Amino acid sequence: MVSLVKHAPANRRYCPERQAREPTAMERIQHWLRGRLQGDGVTYYWRRYRFIRQVRHQGKALGGLETEQLVEQALELGMELRQQGFRDVLVANMFALIRELSERALQMRHFDCQLIGGWVMLQGKVAEMQTGEGKTLTATLPVITAAMAGMPVHVISVNDYLTGRDAETMEPLYQAFGLRVGVISHEVPPPDRIAAYDADILYITGKELVFDYLRDRMKLDHNQPLRRQAAALCGDAKEQE
Repeated sequence: MVSLVKHAPANRRYCPERQAREPTAMERIQHWLRGRLQGDGVTYYWRRYRFIRQVRHQGKALGGLETEQLVEQALELGMELRQQGFRDVLVANMFALIRELSERALQMRHFDCQLIGGWVMLQGKVAEMQTGEGKTLTATLPVITAAMAGMPVHVISVNDYLTGRDAETMEPLYQAFGLRVGVISHEVPPPDRIAAYDADILYITGKELVFDYLRDRMKLDHNQPLRRQAAALCGDAKEQE
């Protein structure tokens, strides 16, 4: 016969986690150095530093140019980006143009941390930013760069309020580059959604994007050539439409 061991009742006040301890100043320095010297950390650090210097250097020559001249340079850079990809030197030049036009159109100039955030996103990585660091303005850097390279861009937010607010706030900057902005919220009817998706830049919530995709898949699955022919033979006008 197997005897079961009776354990004492669980003590809910007991937490087995290790007590948190504030690192010393020396430990913080060691952690900082380890993150930059191990693996590709040092290469990435100097690449980021060089990128910021390129943006600053390029921006010095833009202050005396007319807005039309800046847009012309952006169009030329867009063609180069389309042909060569998001090379750091090209992206730095485009970021400098975006920052200059942003100051003129929005009276807002991107800080270095925002330049780094936009640069990181263009590499297909996640840029984590603290509250107050300006994520809305940061997003304009990769958005405009990709849009000028001919890529359709979707800016996905969490609710309709942020979608409409961000699109309205940043639209003057997009218009300065000749880019069209579309906005989709819950109330937008299907015909207006089609026009919004056709814009260069689309602001939308994740929920609306997912359900638009599912609705399209449902319609496309029924939109087979054989099914259309059968509907035509049966005189089903609604199915043909």
